[in-house]
Amino acid sequence: MAVRLVLTGWWLGSLILVVSYTSNLIAVLTVPVFPPTLSTIEDLALSDFRVSMVDYGEFVPEALATSDHGHLRALGDRLDLVFNHDEDSVSYAQLLQLALEGSHAITETYSYLRNLVDDDLHASHQTYMLKEQIYSGALAFFLPKHTPWQLRLSQGIKGLVEGGLVDKWYSDIMGTGARNSVDLTPTKNKPLSLSNLQGPFLLLLLGLLLALVTFVSEALADLRHGSRYFNSSKIVM
Repeated sequence: MAVRLVLTGWWLGSLILVVSYTSNLIAVLTVPVFPPTLSTIEDLALSDFRVSMVDYGEFVPEALATSDHGHLRALGDRLDLVFNHDEDSVSYAQLLQLALEGSHAITETYSYLRNLVDDDLHASHQTYMLKEQIYSGALAFFLPKHTPWQLRLSQGIKGLVEGGLVDKWYSDIMGTGARNSVDLTPTKNKPLSLSNLQGPFLLLLLGLLLALVTFVSEALADLRHGSRYFNSSKIVM
């Protein structure tokens, strides 16, 4: 009887958790994050959107125009350069205006573009970033030849990267900006995710195993008790 009461409470709790997880999973799968017709570089190349960037001497215009990839070359043919003003805010304000008007897509290194959009609250709610990137930004250190501490610097940078500190710092900086751009009103109530439900699922498995062991033990005990009762009830002629 006690086992049944425990399992009844456990099944009710598991039912609530499973329904909550299923509801969140349905919401994630049915609510599109990106417009279904424009989510990849290929979609962008086949659409009527033009591409824009600030003309500050970047290699991207020439690389797109001479690319062997058909879609990238198509984007290069529709690339519009914005004049590079002395104040960066003026140039990138023009880029954002073209994007908000719905005629252009902005191409820039991911981190810089992420900060650019996050700085404009209106743009952060009206625009989105493609998961697929045309190119990735690189960071390099230029040192004079035969620099005596070049090896020590390389070892230090390698240690920071392999130790995950660079990724952690980048996630802390960029992650904060991304969260602020999506949700400006912090709330304590958050939907359950798979990581939140790993524990209950493991506990459910453990409970089922314990219930199985208990069932087998009771069955064996009943068999032993039944055989003992049968032996004691034999009639001797």
